[in-house]
Amino acid sequence: MYLRIKLHPEIMTKSDSVRKRFVKILSSNIRQSLKTFNLDCSIQINWDNILVRAKCDPMLYKVFVQILCQVPGIQKILLIKMVPFVEDNLHALYEEVFALNAARLENKTFCVRVKRKGKHQVKSIDIERYVGGGLRQHVLGATVNLTAPQETVQIEIDNDTAFLIEHTFNGLGGFPIGTQDAVLSMISGGYDSAVSSWQMIRRGCKVHYVFFNLGGHEHEYYVKRIARKVWQHYSASHNVKFVYVDFYNIMLNIANSVSDGYTGVCLKRMFYRVATAIAHKLGIDGLVTGEALGQVSSQTLKNLGVIERVTDLPVLRPLIAMDKEEIIAQANQIQTAEISAKVQEFCGIMGKKPTIAADLSRLEEEEAKLDIEALVAQALETAKVENLRDIAKQDLAHIESTQLTFVRSLGDNDVVIDVRDSETFERANNQWPVPVLNIPFFKLAEEFASLEQSKRYVLYCTKGLLSRIQAVNLIENGYKNVVVLSKDFKFDEHGKPILAADGEQASEQTTSLTGK
Repeated sequence: MYLRIKLHPEIMTKSDSVRKRFVKILSSNIRQSLKTFNLDCSIQINWDNILVRAKCDPMLYKVFVQILCQVPGIQKILLIKMVPFVEDNLHALYEEVFALNAARLENKTFCVRVKRKGKHQVKSIDIERYVGGGLRQHVLGATVNLTAPQETVQIEIDNDTAFLIEHTFNGLGGFPIGTQDAVLSMISGGYDSAVSSWQMIRRGCKVHYVFFNLGGHEHEYYVKRIARKVWQHYSASHNVKFVYVDFYNIMLNIANSVSDGYTGVCLKRMFYRVATAIAHKLGIDGLVTGEALGQVSSQTLKNLGVIERVTDLPVLRPLIAMDKEEIIAQANQIQTAEISAKVQEFCGIMGKKPTIAADLSRLEEEEAKLDIEALVAQALETAKVENLRDIAKQDLAHIESTQLTFVRSLGDNDVVIDVRDSETFERANNQWPVPVLNIPFFKLAEEFASLEQSKRYVLYCTKGLLSRIQAVNLIENGYKNVVVLSKDFKFDEHGKPILAADGEQASEQTTSLTGK
C-alpha cells in the first residue's frame, strides 16, 4: 500500500530551509508513531509531499491510515496506485484508471481531474477529456457532470509517474511535533485542559503534563486516562512526561488561612508557582492552561492578570476566546469528552463568593498568611514524574481500588457530618433523625481523629462533591467508618428528610471511585 502525504499548507509557505526541517521532523514523527504500534514503513521525501509505503499485513492497513490521520503536520493522505505515465500513450493510463474506478462509477455522474508537475507536451485538460471520454463510453450508466459530480476521478502526474488516487483521508493539519518548543500543560481532567493540550500538540509543541490532585485516587484515575488517550492518539511519536503533584494539603492551608473571596485566586497562583518551578527543572519553555475568558470567576481579565504575575514563563491559553459548546465539541472530536464528563468540578470548593476582580495588594496580604516558599518546596518534594509511554502500558484499574459506600438511610450508630461552612449549615436548618456535627470540609481531615471511632460517620454536603472528596481522603488514610450520604436522601422545604419508599432501592451501595 502506497500513501502520498500532503503537507499542511502553512508548511509550504516557509523558506526552503525551514520547510526542509519541518518535513524531516514530520517524517521522523511518522516513523515513530507507527513504531509505537509495531508498524513499519519506508519513506521517500519529496519537495511538497512524502511518499509512504506500508510494510505490514494488509489486514492492518486501516489502522495504519488511522494513525497517520492523527499525526500533526499532515493535511491530506492519499491512498494511491502508481503507474508509468507516457505522453503518447494516454490509452495505457485510461486502462489503469478504468480498472481501478469502473465499479464505483456505474450509474453515477462523474468527472476527471488531473494535476501535473513537470514538463509535458500534453495538457491536463486533454488528459481529462481522453480518460473521461473512455470512462463515459465503457462504464455502464456513467455520465459526465463537471459541476456537481457524484464521483471524482483524481489523477496526479509527477514527470513520468501517474498517481491514481483511490481514496483521500483528511489529516490533522497543523505543524509537526518538535518544530516548536516544549510546553507544560496544567491538566485537570475537565474538557478545557484536554482540548488546550491537543491544540498545542497540533501547533507543533511537545506537550508535557502536570496534574495537581485535589480529589484523591478518583481524580488521578480520570486525569491519567485523559492524558494517556491524548498521548496515544496525537503524540505517541514522543516521550512525554506526566508530573503528579498532591495538592490536597496545600489546598487545606489556603482554605484555612485565606479570606473566602480570595481562596480561588490564591490556589491558582500556587498552581502557577509550582508549574513554573517544575517547568524550569525539566527545561520546558512555557505553560498551557485551559482558561477561557469569563468562563468562571478566576478567568476574568483582571484575575488572569494577577494570577500570571507569579510566573516568568509565557502562559499560552489557546481556548481564551472559545465558547464552552465549541470546547466540548472539540473534546468529542478527540474522544476525551466522555471521560471528562465523569470528572468532578473542583472550582466550587474554594469559597462561596469568589472575587471577580482581585486587588493585587489585598491578594499579597492574604498570601502573606501562607508560607509560600515552604508550600512550593513541599509540592516539589512530593512530585512524581512518569513517562506517559509507561503509563500507557499500565492497567489503571489499580488506581480505583478505594471503595466508597453510599447510604440512603441512617441507623442508630450513625452520626452525620455536614461538611458545609457554618453559615450554610445554619441557614439550611435540616432536621436530621440522628446526631449531626458541622465540621467544614477544610477542617475535617485534622479533626476526624479526635471523634469517637466506634460510630459510623455519614458525610453530607449539598451536591455530594465535598463529602465524596473528604471520604476518599479519610478512607485512604485508614479510616473504615466513613460513608457518604446518597443523593437520594433529600429534604423538603421545612428541612425534614424525604425517604424513598421501602423496597424502592437498596439502603447502601458500595462502589469503586470510578463507579465500576
